[in-house]
Amino acid sequence: MQAFSARFDIQGPFSTQRLNNKVEMPIFGFGTANLKGEQGKQAILTAIESGYKLIDTASRYDTEREVGEAVIRSEVPREELFITSKLWNDIGTADEVIQSFNESLAKLRTDYVDLYLIHFPQPREFGDRWLERDINVWKAMEQLYKQGRIRAIGISNFYPNHLEAFLPECEIKPTVNQIEVHPFYVQDRLIEICRHHKIAIQAYSPLARGKEALLNPILQKIADKYNKTPAQIMLRWSMQKGFVPLPRSVNPNRIKENIDVFDFSLQAKDMSLINRLKNSNKKIIPLS
Repeated sequence: MQAFSARFDIQGPFSTQRLNNKVEMPIFGFGTANLKGEQGKQAILTAIESGYKLIDTASRYDTEREVGEAVIRSEVPREELFITSKLWNDIGTADEVIQSFNESLAKLRTDYVDLYLIHFPQPREFGDRWLERDINVWKAMEQLYKQGRIRAIGISNFYPNHLEAFLPECEIKPTVNQIEVHPFYVQDRLIEICRHHKIAIQAYSPLARGKEALLNPILQKIADKYNKTPAQIMLRWSMQKGFVPLPRSVNPNRIKENIDVFDFSLQAKDMSLINRLKNSNKKIIPLS
């Protein structure tokens, strides 16, 4: 059986990346932060009907109910989808992990999740005890994984200093680190460390934010070359870099447009041009 690879074949929305525990994860996903109520359900349903196989939510997003309802409405078999949720910062003991996880399952209307993440490594609530907290909740997640209630466990927003302290304490290695990644913000050292430890990268905020990114003249020129939009260029770049992008939208046309990135490939010279857009000041989401 093929082992974990930092890169993956990009053939279509059905393509997957093999995680370090041999679970297959779709290489393109849909983010659900702020997608609440009927509008949120419809956006998630549109995504599923448009071919998205990976749906990303979190207890903090308060969109797990919307995801669960959309999955049922879609009539797509549960096993054909890959659902991710996350443990929030105020959880610090094994009992709290189990309670929060069970609440997530109830809202999602499922009896398992495909991927469960620690949302942030260093919550303010735990101060200098953040590592002790992370170890405690991770051990509880390891037990849920062993029980078959989670197919893969991982982390989110972990930086090199967090990984250095955390990884030696893990019996089961994280499969994924979900971090902010887009052409204007690439954490090279963090990505290198993750790949050394065979930890896959999911990219949230893959389109950066606002018109500044989408109106970038370099991205616009490349988009014209391929008859695509700047957003599609950014998402294709993400996959060719070996990241799993998680774009989010409530606009049905945009949802469908975002996943229409499997019929072309960026040439090496264009990848190089996009790589040069990197600027450490372009981070969007502050760590908490």
